[in-house]
Amino acid sequence: MPNNHTNQERLKIGYIMQADTPDLSIVSATQLHVKAVVYGFKKRGHQVRMVAIQHYKTQWTEDIQSWHPIESGFSESVPFHLVESAVRGVQARLRLPFWRLFDSYRFSDACVSAFVDYDILYERDSTISYGGIIAARRLGIPIVLEVNGDLVAEWRHLGVQMSKVQRSVVHLITRQIYKQASHIITVGETIKRRLIRRWGLDPSHVSVVTNGAEIDLFLDLDTRSDIRSRFSIGNGPVIMFMGGFKPWHGVDLILRGFSRVAPSIPEAIMMFVGDGPLRLDLEQQADSLDLRERVIFTGRVEHEDVPHLLNTADVAVIYHRASAAEIVETPLKLFEYMAAGKAIVAPAVPNMERILTDGVSALLVPPDDPEALACAVAKLLADGQLRKSLGQAARKEAIEKHSWDRAVAELESILYGLVRERGR
Repeated sequence: MPNNHTNQERLKIGYIMQADTPDLSIVSATQLHVKAVVYGFKKRGHQVRMVAIQHYKTQWTEDIQSWHPIESGFSESVPFHLVESAVRGVQARLRLPFWRLFDSYRFSDACVSAFVDYDILYERDSTISYGGIIAARRLGIPIVLEVNGDLVAEWRHLGVQMSKVQRSVVHLITRQIYKQASHIITVGETIKRRLIRRWGLDPSHVSVVTNGAEIDLFLDLDTRSDIRSRFSIGNGPVIMFMGGFKPWHGVDLILRGFSRVAPSIPEAIMMFVGDGPLRLDLEQQADSLDLRERVIFTGRVEHEDVPHLLNTADVAVIYHRASAAEIVETPLKLFEYMAAGKAIVAPAVPNMERILTDGVSALLVPPDDPEALACAVAKLLADGQLRKSLGQAARKEAIEKHSWDRAVAELESILYGLVRERGR
């Protein structure tokens, strides 16, 4: 695999997202990941165009800011719409499961129109969306599929119920998508093993490229007092969680852990940075624990504020449930905690243990155990030297192994290999 991009021909990369696409103008983990990869490829000299569904329309962009409509082909014709209307009518009457057949062909039309003379497609995985696979075949180019987690398991954690027929359809389509992709990239070893085992994939066609952080954003910050003033925080220690408030993130466990720390350290503050579906539940939980005055909810913040907020934290916590390992693999917040040089408390589960070393770069505690979490947090708040040593070790690891520059270079190598193979 090449590691010196200056000696390689530049690639024309089509980055695609067919379904389940958030508004990319709003900060989210997905948005940050997409920007890191797209801008990373551009930084290395490649031409990148993105096709995604934004505001209910399939559009293209080259900067993830200015979006343009796409003139599609046959899928916008009268015959196509007549067939689609007839099939959807039968599907509704017979209560047949959703296949995304017409949506996928329509998306493939958009890709074929947008990616004439492109070298390769790079797709962020979404459930039963195979327009990219169809487009790659029509264009005669390879397609790389980036898998960030088990989407079916995520549905289950969110309470989405499927019938046996629906599950069978999802599994059939997913198997074909994974089998037909030129290569699959996962963000962690756990997901890689799960994909290979569940779908019978060739291990040589699946690679791990972990997420990263923009290391330079966390250099030479001096904003601790500004953030404390902005959120009316006194001089006490700050424990921080950063991310989306979703069921698998264990935010309720973090709050319960803080409730055990709070009585012995009355000046300590718990700060939840972000937003999500469990926000209201978490606020109500804080009220019931009589902690509302000591828990700060910042709501959604701009990403440029993240380094300054983390600079205020004495302890940074990530604490997903053990059952969420199939969803949470290498969360962005972890690498940003590390890049910021924070003392981290994390669950002792395989995906964390592959990155963090207990007692060296973090304190790892059993998952689903608020008491163990509280003990680790209290230990760090009581020992400034331990906080400093853990933070320094974590930052060193982030700089050496977990930058976005490193991650994009690994992705680039995989793409070059596939394009060379196609040329042969």
